[in-house]
Amino acid sequence: MDDIDPVNETSPDIIHVVSYSEALFLATPDIVNDSIRISRTALNEYRRLKKNNATPDVMTDDILNRQFELETACRRIIRAMEDNIPNLYSPEGLYLAFVAGWLPVPELWSSSDEFSYAKNWQTRIVNGGVVLCDRDLFVSTDARINRCVSCVPDAEYILKHKYFKNTVNE
Repeated sequence: MDDIDPVNETSPDIIHVVSYSEALFLATPDIVNDSIRISRTALNEYRRLKKNNATPDVMTDDILNRQFELETACRRIIRAMEDNIPNLYSPEGLYLAFVAGWLPVPELWSSSDEFSYAKNWQTRIVNGGVVLCDRDLFVSTDARINRCVSCVPDAEYILKHKYFKNTVNE
């Protein structure tokens, strides 16, 4: 994450800290604090090694090509979300995006059917990156967008009937 903007000493502006306990149980405040300390220590050590030229060059053609591919796919997905989800950047819009599967979380612990589209993705690690797949086939950006667009009406139904049921006239 330090190499996203390698010449900016204050980058990254924000770090998503994942606790070391996350695979087993929810993090407590003490675990979160420990995880933050671990992340800061790792970042400082990486920066020390980088100043001593002891880290690999991250600006290779392979990485730049992968960055371009990811950015292009993300821009298309975000545009499709904006085109298909009313008020995307509101709590309701983000809820619809999550429920419709735009934000894949195949290992979500929830047993609720509410999030089945978000959980109903398969992933594989390919060349150090995580990719969406359907059986052994990669899911293209177009296929991902089409699948999520088709789930938006169900997500709208769930939102309306779960959170606005007192205002629903049937």
